[in-house]
Amino acid sequence: MIIGLVGSDQLWNLRANDFDWSYFLEFADNGKKISYAASFGPKKMVWSDEEKARVKNALEKYDSISVREEGSKANVEKILNKEVPIHMDPTILLDKKEWNDIMPKEKIYDGKYILYYSLGQNREHIDLVKKISKLLKMPVVTTRYAGRRELFSGFKQVYDVGPVEFLNLIKNAELVISSSLHGTIFSTLFEVPFFAINGMKDYRISTLLKKLDLQERSIDIENYNEKCFKYKEINFDNARDELEKERKKSTEYLMKALDIKREE
Repeated sequence: MIIGLVGSDQLWNLRANDFDWSYFLEFADNGKKISYAASFGPKKMVWSDEEKARVKNALEKYDSISVREEGSKANVEKILNKEVPIHMDPTILLDKKEWNDIMPKEKIYDGKYILYYSLGQNREHIDLVKKISKLLKMPVVTTRYAGRRELFSGFKQVYDVGPVEFLNLIKNAELVISSSLHGTIFSTLFEVPFFAINGMKDYRISTLLKKLDLQERSIDIENYNEKCFKYKEINFDNARDELEKERKKSTEYLMKALDIKREE
């Protein structure tokens, strides 16, 4: 049987620079269509009537649909008038040990440091990180950015970083500050203290934080002063249990959607 499986990231975000309608599997006329933890993006989206009709037509042809956050769930349920489940990002399907097994063992950066990870170059976010760095008297490490390098003056910019080196930097950080969903996810998986910048204002990150009961790890310019000195005060016990529950729930969904039977 032919199966089309799409999921994760913001592949259904019609406003993303790299969006393509093929991500809805419109080209596939035969076989099953399945989504896993698909996302419409971090914020509320306003669609034209034509866009809404096209999304509806595409999703009606799916055999199984799951999304990644509350905002995407609301979008799909409004369009299709039926409930769909939320599943966590596929990065949680591997546990802490499995991620540890694939990364370099040696520290990339020695000493205590704050890791700042973001997909963009937001001046307000960078200024906030600099304020926290000054208060905690810790240097900031960041990975390479294209353009506007002047914004990151004073940061240690590590250039030779691929996926596994990125994981190493998160695991060995004293504190991770990020506006990225995956920066937040991997901090939680490795049980590293973190702050998510404006995390409760982002559909993707807020869904994760609420599920793991870590809403207090959202930080902004209004509350950073009172929060940053308590950065170590985080209990991952509940998050660890919830991640394991979500891992099992996601596995069961995928096995059912893919018609895979467990071996006895």
